[in-house]
Amino acid sequence: MAVIALMVGSLLALGLTGIAMLVTVRRKKRLPGAYGWHRTAGYVLALPLIMFSASGIYHLIQSARVPPVSQLTMGRPVNVASGKWPVEVDWALIAKGRDISSVALVEGDDGRPLYRIGLALPKGAMGGGEHDHGPAKAAPEHEMAGHDHAAMMAAAANTPTTDAEIREARFAGIKPDGPAIYLDAATGEVVTSGDRDLARAIARRFTGAPDSAVTGVELVTRFSHEYDFRNKRLPVWRVDYADPVKASLFVDTGAGVLVDRVADREKPERLVFSFIHKWNFLFPVGRLAQNVIVGVLAHAAMSCWRGASMSRMTDSQ
Repeated sequence: MAVIALMVGSLLALGLTGIAMLVTVRRKKRLPGAYGWHRTAGYVLALPLIMFSASGIYHLIQSARVPPVSQLTMGRPVNVASGKWPVEVDWALIAKGRDISSVALVEGDDGRPLYRIGLALPKGAMGGGEHDHGPAKAAPEHEMAGHDHAAMMAAAANTPTTDAEIREARFAGIKPDGPAIYLDAATGEVVTSGDRDLARAIARRFTGAPDSAVTGVELVTRFSHEYDFRNKRLPVWRVDYADPVKASLFVDTGAGVLVDRVADREKPERLVFSFIHKWNFLFPVGRLAQNVIVGVLAHAAMSCWRGASMSRMTDSQ
């Protein structure tokens, strides 16, 4: 850590002293040719150097104080034998007019086992927004008639087809499925609670904190500075806690697992590292353009540094 801090600190010192020289040392007239442009470029390129090095030192110190470890934690085992209701018997009724994307046996809010029936999006559409499944109207035949969600999906983006489009969709965290139906695994009755309630229940199991400490619950469909792409799992639900937890938990209701936990004290550093070090403030221009801009500036900074070295050698001679 000391060696890396010394090396990155030398870059920060180079940027700061370079700015100081530009401000304090002035020439009577502008040098001709490339030497004149070198001074102008120094003003522009010193800022990225300071941004990279300062945010890097901040990240190094934070990582030393709180070593980064995987927060992925599996939920409690669910007794498969508790799913007494034969879901396959009424499968034709459940799937009528719907595309089923997943079936899972999960532990509900009150500890009872539930079948989570994940619904697929309509063909040719991808979701991205939140849909919190709430109570459905009672209907005959297992009350399934009240769960026609196809018409409720407002997202109308085209399905990605090329490799580049698929990669971008995965990175952006396009929600791959629609809402979910919850059925009592013992009786087959429709459960009125949805993903939001289950997310609260999962977070409660991992924190032991009461629901009164929850300050917010939202669906996360994109990676961000707080929920990084290294987690490799979307969509997830974010549950924010005040005292005594003071953290945000990210849970997967489809598997009943805790994916990540970010303490409030870690969030400022993650924001700085994402937007200042990784230059994610350029996200509106697209990932390819962002990489090109960062690469050009890095190359220009090295060229400027070499030009300064050659200039000093020439002056000394």
